Amino acid sequence: EISPVTVGFPAMVAAWKTRAPMFLWVLDLWPESLSASGMLNSPFADKVASWLARRVYAGSDVILATSQGFETSIRRVAGEQREVRWFPQWEDLRKDTAPIDEAGLPVLPQGFKVVFAGNVGASQDFETVVGAANLLKDRKDIQFVIVGDGHKLDWVREQSAKRGLSETFHCLGRFPSATMPAFYRQADALLISLRDEPAFAVTVPAKLQSYLAAGRPIVSCVSGDVKKIVSDSGAGIGVDAGSPAALASAIAELATKSPDERAEMGRRGRAYMEKNYNMDTLFDQLVEWFRAEKSTRAADHHTR
Repeated sequence: EISPVTVGFPAMVAAWKTRAPMFLWVLDLWPESLSASGMLNSPFADKVASWLARRVYAGSDVILATSQGFETSIRRVAGEQREVRWFPQWEDLRKDTAPIDEAGLPVLPQGFKVVFAGNVGASQDFETVVGAANLLKDRKDIQFVIVGDGHKLDWVREQSAKRGLSETFHCLGRFPSATMPAFYRQADALLISLRDEPAFAVTVPAKLQSYLAAGRPIVSCVSGDVKKIVSDSGAGIGVDAGSPAALASAIAELATKSPDERAEMGRRGRAYMEKNYNMDTLFDQLVEWFRAEKSTRAADHHTR
């Protein structure tokens, strides 16, 4: 997994050798995301991770945060004077026209299909997802479809079998990322979930941008920024993390909406993505920042 340590220190060396400005793009908060995912389980490890993050932040000229909610945490570790700018993960609209080889892809079950696509890990809080499916198991018209792999997949399958969810809960396994749009097209709603942790409340996974681009309603079980984006965009229904009952209620509510109402949610989500997460627009902004920082550094060097 990419971290401030694995990419930050080599970049610091390269920036020093070339006298170039260093931009650090923070996708996950250190050490908060490590603790939230269960990867850190001791105060000493937490202190080491904090020290490493602080060193990398100190060596960066500009820190880019994928979520606006990251700024407070970054400044707490890096210092209030650090340059922090919002630079979200993007969606490449050219994927809309990319051909997809659908040979061998499964046809999803009949009914209102709630599709989760991505990593099946501890962070994704499948305890809540399976709990919601269990509450809805008598609704044979609502089908949960999990597309992806991860270290929690066996546990999810075991829980599904234990709770008698075989008719409504389906784990399809892993497929190439390029085929995800084919699954999205078959979905009636796209599911995103994260554990109820402060670090995740300010995290915006790249999955959200892909879901918005798909033009399908989103049901989110993530507190904080993701819930706000889903609400502000009008793309679906967001509930706080950690509540199977709230998630089940949101899914049931979406299932009662008309196809036209759900299509409008999808259109609003797509429009929000095009406005805020368009790759070409974001790259133009990044290049502008690069040039400005380079010019500032050159001017500072000339005046010495």
